[in-house]
Amino acid sequence: MNASEVKQLAAGRWVEVLSAVGGIDAELLDGAHHPCPKCGGDDRFSLAYEADGGLLCRKCFDHGNGDGLAGVQWLLGCTVPEALHKVADYLGTSPNGDGHAKTNGHIGRGAAKRMAKTYPTAAEAVAALESRLGRRSCQWTYHDAKGEPVGVVVRWDTPTGKEIRPVSRIGDGWVIGGMPEPRPLYRLPELMAAPRVFVVEGEPACEAAISIGLVATTSPHGSKSPHKADWRPLAGRDVVLLPDNDDAGRGYRDAVWGILRALDPPAQIRVVELPGLPPAGDIVDWLAIHDAVESETLREQIEAIADKAAEWTPKPKHPPRFIPVTCAELASGDYRVVYLIDGVLVLGQPDYLGGPPKSLKTSIGWDMGISLSTGLRFLDRFEVLRTAKVLYLTGEGGLGFCQDLGHRVCAAKGCRLADLDMVVCDRLPRLDNFEEMAEIGELLTKHSIEVAFFDPVYLGMSGADAGNVMAMGERLAAVNRVCQEVGTTPVLLHHLKRNRELYVPAELTDLAWSGFAEHAGQWQLVSRRARYVPTQFARHELWLSIGGRNGHGGLYGLDVEEGVTGSDTGRYWFAKVIDADDLQRDERAAVESQRTSRAAEQLDADRRAIVAVMAKHDGLETKTQIRSRAAIGHDRFDRAWQSLVDDGACVESDQGIPKGKGQHYRGWVLFKDEGQL
Repeated sequence: MNASEVKQLAAGRWVEVLSAVGGIDAELLDGAHHPCPKCGGDDRFSLAYEADGGLLCRKCFDHGNGDGLAGVQWLLGCTVPEALHKVADYLGTSPNGDGHAKTNGHIGRGAAKRMAKTYPTAAEAVAALESRLGRRSCQWTYHDAKGEPVGVVVRWDTPTGKEIRPVSRIGDGWVIGGMPEPRPLYRLPELMAAPRVFVVEGEPACEAAISIGLVATTSPHGSKSPHKADWRPLAGRDVVLLPDNDDAGRGYRDAVWGILRALDPPAQIRVVELPGLPPAGDIVDWLAIHDAVESETLREQIEAIADKAAEWTPKPKHPPRFIPVTCAELASGDYRVVYLIDGVLVLGQPDYLGGPPKSLKTSIGWDMGISLSTGLRFLDRFEVLRTAKVLYLTGEGGLGFCQDLGHRVCAAKGCRLADLDMVVCDRLPRLDNFEEMAEIGELLTKHSIEVAFFDPVYLGMSGADAGNVMAMGERLAAVNRVCQEVGTTPVLLHHLKRNRELYVPAELTDLAWSGFAEHAGQWQLVSRRARYVPTQFARHELWLSIGGRNGHGGLYGLDVEEGVTGSDTGRYWFAKVIDADDLQRDERAAVESQRTSRAAEQLDADRRAIVAVMAKHDGLETKTQIRSRAAIGHDRFDRAWQSLVDDGACVESDQGIPKGKGQHYRGWVLFKDEGQL
């Protein structure tokens, strides 16, 4: 038998093959996570590779599981040749004379149950399962409304957990596989006339409830399949849900509630949380705890709790996201903007602290965080109007760097690092990782964080789609969602574009990559005013541009000294904010002074050039002749010449220079005392 050809015949049909040959419910082969049919563990089993039929259980089948043949071998506990022959037999192939397989035609998924082996009775189908899996532990039979059996759920208790296999009636025979949908509720005939029905999760829990006199039911195949059952017999009925005490049980409760409320007419639903139920416990455990109490008494206790329970509605998993207000409410409501730092930081809006590489973004971020924590002025200039609990998430430098920087900034502010109401973490979450962002949400809630710094935000993102504003917006929105749900203001530290113009104030559009500028609700952007020159003071001359969608903003100069390790002063932190008007006025004055100085130097050089050319010519010369020999432009020459005339260094001769017809040009000579020049 050629295994590769059998696999080729099974390609695209492995769900059908695994269900029919391996005896596994096709509902477990939808690609989602389910309880393992072998070890029973929740959410650890799935069809990992649909094209090849590869199965995965993270506990008992996580290697050597690359294709459907391996899956059949694992499910049936058989050898590779046995698995190959079983799959070939099912597909209608047989070995021919040359060792190749031939087929009797393609078989679609919809015909899977018709093609699966049919047994005359349910008992014989169960016996076939027992021949492969051993003696069953227990089984439960499902009936239709007339009381006719239509399905059996069989369970084996193994050393690694429970294993469930279904058999179902198809026409006049029985096959190994799940019942057709919609599937009947358990104990359906007994529900039809009952004034009240209790719904539990699983057949054992249902039997336990029935043992004390309750009318109870459940849906087939566990907590993940309530939508595949036919709940219509409970329309308009009095229904009490008895959920298991775990997340799966509460999920089943919520799902069943939604189905029952959608019936026509809807059921009247109440929920009874059994008192003293242990974690992950159900009514089976509750009855075991009360083993000494009479069944009638236990039934009456549950009925009494149900009688007092109000009709139940599940709490929304998330607060409502869309809450409209009328214009009257908008006009009269208190929607004032709340500033944490005056004119700098607004509560509840995403903030960006941006700058080029090595422009002190982290140091400025720590100054802001410590100011928010203590109420001391930000950068020794901006007033903190409301203190806040701060979380600083850093992906660079580590805790040693944070410790040193924290001590230096605190020393400048006159406070102690140990006294800050601030939490630090040296790991950044991946913004596109749901589990990590959910954990950040829990961290924000646990520590009542009001402002969270993400430094730098790009380390929390993949490089893919950096130029796609839609994709990047979706990732940045994850920060907003997590922070807004717990009332936290995010501050995102981010780089500026490398190709921006140097030494000018930064603008919001200078933030690198797509989506960041669009996402920002407010910002503090730093950029250099002048090139950094290393000295023992480590002095940085920066621009600080502040803005926000609420209209706050301004442009400032920011001078920072940090000191250098090993110098006399050591490392420290000194920040001084300068009004841009003062800075620009000083710069204009400096420019004017420089211009005046250069003009004076130029005038002096031009005077000396004129004197030099006049000194070389012993005799009278016209002004034009002197200018030509000095090779100085008209304007510069006129200024220098007038200066020499005013100073008496150049004097006009009384004789003049003849030019014909008794006329004379004006002639000029140097003043005799040339040393005065």
